[in-house]
Formats: sequence, structure tokens, C-alpha cells
Amino acid sequence: MCQHDFILAVLFGAILLGIGLGIIFKFCGTTAGSDIVVAVMQKKLGWKPGQAIMVIDFLVISAAGIVLQVKGLAVIKPALTLTLYAFILLFISSRLIDVIIEGMDYAKAAIIISRKYNEIADAIMDELSRGATSLKGRGLYTNTEREVLFTVITRKEITLLTDVFKEIAPQAFVIINNVHDVLGEGFRSRV
Repeated sequence: MCQHDFILAVLFGAILLGIGLGIIFKFCGTTAGSDIVVAVMQKKLGWKPGQAIMVIDFLVISAAGIVLQVKGLAVIKPALTLTLYAFILLFISSRLIDVIIEGMDYAKAAIIISRKYNEIADAIMDELSRGATSLKGRGLYTNTEREVLFTVITRKEITLLTDVFKEIAPQAFVIINNVHDVLGEGFRSRV
């Protein structure tokens, strides 16, 4: 497998490593390795565990790649190739760690700025069967007062929301963010 399907071995290794470390971090465990430094960085700096693992292990992998190159210890593949494979493994596993800890995004928050906010709000409530909140805002560049709509929808409803804008106000300014937790009517509990 190391000679013929090396990328497959790296991908499965990354998935298993990410899931394993994600479970360990989620339940406040440790492997007595670099994850101790990760726990300190998370507590002191507020970093996500996956981000901290990526920074620390990037430095370790870079140093190991240099040693492999200088000492000529790379047997299976060239040292640079092995280092790049390790970076792929690191990226995938660190993303999986954060997904395991935080969960998958299952909702989206939309902030909508348009002169046709009433029509858009009506369409959100009628066509998507979702609520919307109108907030007072002021454009600093133009110094004009305007309404800002805020709504939370499921991932499946993004296309419907996009269709609403294309039909009513294609010039609307829309910001869509991932939402990890939503409590309230119309959304399932994450517990």
C-alpha cells in the first residue's frame, strides 16, 4: 500500500487521526503529546484545538522534513514529497478535530440589507416559513438610515433564500454565515 496507494493511506490516516483526536479533545482527554500544548493554547489564547494542532504540528513536520532531507533518511519517497503528504494529513485531521468538537454546521444566519426589506421579509415568512428580525441600521458611507433583516435558516433553505433575492431585490447586500447552535422553535436541539 505504501508503494501503490500512498495517498489513500494518507487520507485514511488523516481521517482516523482527526476522529480519534477529536473524540479525545471533546471529552477532555490527552495523549500526553502535543495536545497538552494545544490545551494550554486553547485556554490561554482561545484557539480552536484543530487550529492549535495545525500550528504546532506544522512546525514539527517542517523540522522533520528538513532532518529527513539533510540526513538522507527518506527511503520510500523523497523527503519533500513525504513532508507535503504530512501537510495534507495535518490539514484534514485538524479540520476533522474541530468538526468532531463543534459539530457540523446545520444552519445559516443571513443578514440582509435592501431597500425592499418589507417584500423580502414577507417572502421569508411566507415562502420559507421562517421568522425574520428587522434591526435599525445606518450606512456610514452614505449616512442613511435603513432596515437590516436578520434570519436563521437551514442549509437546505439557502437556495430558496437565494431565489427570493433574485426575484425581489437582486441588488440586495446579503451576508450568510454558518451557525453551529440554534435554540428555539423550528430547529433541532444539538444536545
